[in-house]
Amino acid sequence: MGNIGWAEIAVVVVLALIIFGPRKLPELGSALGRSIRGFRKGLKEGQEEIRSTLSEVKEAAGVSEIKDAVTELKDSADLRKVVSAESESAGSSNVQGANSSGS
Repeated sequence: MGNIGWAEIAVVVVLALIIFGPRKLPELGSALGRSIRGFRKGLKEGQEEIRSTLSEVKEAAGVSEIKDAVTELKDSADLRKVVSAESESAGSSNVQGANSSGS
């Protein structure tokens, strides 16, 4: 589904020629091309507007300052050591609990 081969395109072109005629077909093709170009242009403008709005919101909210503060806190606390120490202590307490309940 979605794979269009040359045979399908030929069938569509023949049907379009039969329905619209050879005089009207070039007009329809150019109108379709203009509409596709306009659609793409609108999408591109919308994306640019979203990007600019997003950067304004980030600036107003101070996202970069928050990111810097979080990075600084993470570096100063060295969360990896804290997490590994917690997991080691949790693992040892599980082992101790298993030993005491098994006795």
